[in-house]
Amino acid sequence: MNYKLILPCLLLLLGINQKVVAEPKEFSAEYTGKFQGLPFKARALRKLRKLEDGTYRLTSSARAMFITVSEVSEFAMAGDRVVPIRYLYQRKGIGKNRDESALFNWLDLTVNYKDNILDIQPGTLDKLLYQYQLREDVRRLMSRQATRPGSESLDLPLLSYQIPDDGRLKEYRFRITGQELLNTPLGDTPTVRVDRIREDDKRQTTLWLATEHEYLLVRLRHAGKNNKMFEINISAINHLAVE
Repeated sequence: MNYKLILPCLLLLLGINQKVVAEPKEFSAEYTGKFQGLPFKARALRKLRKLEDGTYRLTSSARAMFITVSEVSEFAMAGDRVVPIRYLYQRKGIGKNRDESALFNWLDLTVNYKDNILDIQPGTLDKLLYQYQLREDVRRLMSRQATRPGSESLDLPLLSYQIPDDGRLKEYRFRITGQELLNTPLGDTPTVRVDRIREDDKRQTTLWLATEHEYLLVRLRHAGKNNKMFEINISAINHLAVE
């Protein structure tokens, strides 16, 4: 599908003002992961690439001893907004294998998710792309906060995203909860801490975004049921110039 031709129609259909904005910067970032109670580490890789047709592909993959997980999100830019096109998820290894996909049809405002057709609204994202949008939204809010004289309190609005998940649309909500200096392989790294808000307080997810590296994810920590902990930390980053 040629999104260079379709995007002008999407801009009108979704009521998006066309703006001249910076293109997403290509990057690759490597992470190491730790699973509580398991005697091995995982390695993860995230990449953002611009494709020949002008759209983008964001990928995330993780590999441990007997498990591989991969996610792919293809998207377009409409003004300053990301517009998901296709999402793929695959898990292989110990336990049950799992495949999942979502195909977005913006002309009909629907998504084909797990063989179900769901109605969506402008701004709906997928389970990988929301992390990119979250990064951009945190950057915008922190930049706005910095221009307010004498304002040191992070009294910022919640961030909310509609995501196809588990056969239906779910709302993912986040709150900026502070700023922390982390010691990482990149050096002492100033970060913004973001917590996911859940009604189920038995699970907690926290992200740390590096302010001096364009708010790239440098740490993610997830505590699941029975307090089982999973954490990934950045080990290397490579920014690539967009051609």
